[in-house]
Amino acid sequence: MNDTPDCLLLQLQGTVQLQDYITAIACALTQADRWALASAAGEVAIWQQQSLQYYRTADEIGIDCLSYSADGQFLAAGGRNGHLSIWANGELESLPNLGKGWIDRLAWHPHQPLLAFSCDRLLHLWDARSQSLTSRLLANSIFDLAWHPQGTALATAGYGGVAVRSLADWETAELLAVDTGAHRLAWSYDGDYLAAATIDRFLSIAHTDALEQPWVMSGFPSKIQQLAWINGGPLLATVSDRQLIYWLYAEEQWQALPEPECPVALIAPHPQLPLLARTNVGGGIALQDVDFAMLATQTLSDCTVLAWHPIGHTLLAGSADGSTTCWQLTD
Repeated sequence: MNDTPDCLLLQLQGTVQLQDYITAIACALTQADRWALASAAGEVAIWQQQSLQYYRTADEIGIDCLSYSADGQFLAAGGRNGHLSIWANGELESLPNLGKGWIDRLAWHPHQPLLAFSCDRLLHLWDARSQSLTSRLLANSIFDLAWHPQGTALATAGYGGVAVRSLADWETAELLAVDTGAHRLAWSYDGDYLAAATIDRFLSIAHTDALEQPWVMSGFPSKIQQLAWINGGPLLATVSDRQLIYWLYAEEQWQALPEPECPVALIAPHPQLPLLARTNVGGGIALQDVDFAMLATQTLSDCTVLAWHPIGHTLLAGSADGSTTCWQLTD
């Protein structure tokens, strides 16, 4: 399972500075050296070739989420007071007034210019081609959302569990039921499994063909903060109370693997390799393979966002002081 090179290095590429702590990072699939950064002060800036181009300057209306469309043409940013911004090739588009709800979750369809986002208990679907809202559904809550990797469905997490809506039948939802509610979700890379972290410290994993029959894991010391699948196998990484826990599907059941002896703050699986980047509590970035072998470390303090470029070996880390640092993975 482990095809990671034995010796890897993180080579520093550069650092840029915004006014407040970094809240989100996004990259265009079509450009390996182009990143979008957002800050709590409301800034949205494009980092390319060691220079910054500001799409939005500081106004104290924080930006909480960023996402590029699959073709890299559109960049969406959401934040407080129902503020949604979409830039088409760098030009800001005119959008309808969405009210005063908080937009903290948005995601582009993996193949089409369709943007799903939540605002004020409503699930919206925006078509960037026609510049129109094609759907608006009422939900009692939306804590997280994610497209199926093939783009056939959208999952939303909230009170009662995870609702999965087919793009072909948007009004009807299948349910991965949870007694209390789900606040984090993640599809496996092949889309065969859907994982959901619950409000009351449980983890549910279901095959997409049998959402009504999930595996349920318990015993977490606190609420799960992050869910992420490692590429190269059905391996799930979760962060709970600064602990890193792996779940592996084997012998027709999910099994917990021994956790490493280190406090963990953030995790970011590499998009192609069975490799995990993580930030340690108290500072520092580390790379490890799925056997927990340490491959590389770098010093960094107060990291708030950690992200790999999906088609390259570039790792970005945003910090509480407004700085963003870029490393290149080399062997």
